[in-house]
Amino acid sequence: MISVEVNLFCLFFILLFFILFFVKFLVSLFKNIGFLEEYKNQRQTNLENSGETQNILISVVYTCDNQISTIVKQLKNISNLFDEKYKEGQLEFILFVDQRHKDFNEIKLLPKVFPNIQFFYDEKNSGIKFLIASLHAKGKYIVDSHFVNDELESIRTDLNSQLHKHYISLIDGKQKKLSAISKSMLPYLQRIHFVNITLVEEFLYICKKCGIQITKIKTEENYSNIGFFEGLGRKIAILFVKFLYSTNAWKLEIETQTNTKSKIHKE
Repeated sequence: MISVEVNLFCLFFILLFFILFFVKFLVSLFKNIGFLEEYKNQRQTNLENSGETQNILISVVYTCDNQISTIVKQLKNISNLFDEKYKEGQLEFILFVDQRHKDFNEIKLLPKVFPNIQFFYDEKNSGIKFLIASLHAKGKYIVDSHFVNDELESIRTDLNSQLHKHYISLIDGKQKKLSAISKSMLPYLQRIHFVNITLVEEFLYICKKCGIQITKIKTEENYSNIGFFEGLGRKIAILFVKFLYSTNAWKLEIETQTNTKSKIHKE
């Protein structure tokens, strides 16, 4: 009798664990699902107020997670590297900073040293930061600051060769990450739904269905460690995304410059 009660007790907790995991998974999956519209509208307002700078070539996405002296040093190094590799065009920094940062007031003064700066005060994950930056970037290319050395050279080669209409650079490890894209990919980025879990995977699926090739893939197996349940949830979410597209519940459409919608065609 006691053995049966113990087994039922264990079964109850196992079932409860999976229910809690499933609820947490659904919350994470649908969290921020509509936030793209908010940022698209905000971007349009910003452009109407300030106008889009045409001669900015590259926008670098940078998270202010160091002390101010280190931040200034790193931004100067990136600026010097850009000046060495490019004779034309300007550099823009898109900075993400926590308002609780101990040097927050000093960070706000950075535009006096670096003229082309946009600030965002978000605490979202790195993938969403890159997406937000891409929506607001004035440059023709958007680059993650962690990979700026390699990407500045690759983009220069891509510009000289003029082989690609679109530029997509991917870090393919345990967790996929976009390290750089061209602004021409913005209409495709705007189609992403599940930005919290399958942001890059959904973007890559859209590219695959539209015949857009990845320009450069760099493998870094140890880039990010993912737990078993997080990995399982991600795989389930990817299958769900593919199912929604395959059944036309989600349609592959983009917004054109005339604000009308048209189906994405293969390149």
